[in-house]
This record gives sequence, C-alpha cells and structure tokens, in this order.
Amino acid sequence: MVAQADPSQYLCLAEQSAALHYDGKAKTWAAQAFIPNDKFVLRRLSDDERKNWRSNAKWGFFGLGETWPTALCGTEFDLTCLWGAVEFEPGLSWRLYKDNPNNPGGVIIETGKCSAL
Repeated sequence: MVAQADPSQYLCLAEQSAALHYDGKAKTWAAQAFIPNDKFVLRRLSDDERKNWRSNAKWGFFGLGETWPTALCGTEFDLTCLWGAVEFEPGLSWRLYKDNPNNPGGVIIETGKCSAL
C-alpha cells in the first residue's frame, strides 16, 4: 500500500450567509439579503510567504485568484487563525466575518465547507 500525503490545498465554497446593516434613522440593526457566492482557497504557505508576512502560520485562506490572504491560520496541528476573521471547525467547515460591500458599516457572516483539490 502506498502512503498518501495530506492535501496542501482546499477549495472552500460559501454555502450560507447572513448580513446586517445599521439603520441610522431607526438607530437599530436590521437583516439584509445577501447571496453567498464567495470562493476561497485554503493552502499551505511557502517559507517565503511566511517570511514576507512575518508569520509562523502554516496555512493561508485566500479569495479565489487573490494573492493577499484573507486570513493566516494554523500550526501543524490546528487551524486557529492568527490573523483574519475566519474560524474553522472540525471537518473543515468555516465561518468568515467581513464588512458588507453593499452597505458601509454593515457586516456579513458567511459559512461553508472546504474540499481537497
């Protein structure tokens, strides 16, 4: 039997989202429709990337096609993010907290899962 190495890249797709915006007139937060369509790549960082970003993180969470990470995460044993608003659960499900591009001052929470590439 041939041993297989763990994957070094995962495709992470948003499956659900919730958006909130602040209504200044009503002085309250309200729900806003937002369709989850983000795609990310979770991949091992190279030694050069860790050096450039001055980080000991082993993994980067990148928007698909992006070169700057959304988050720097993990050691060899877990995916706790050291920088960025991403949280991982067992089984590579994730949550991302980000600003709402359609509503300054708003916030979006996206959730999804990652699969090996």
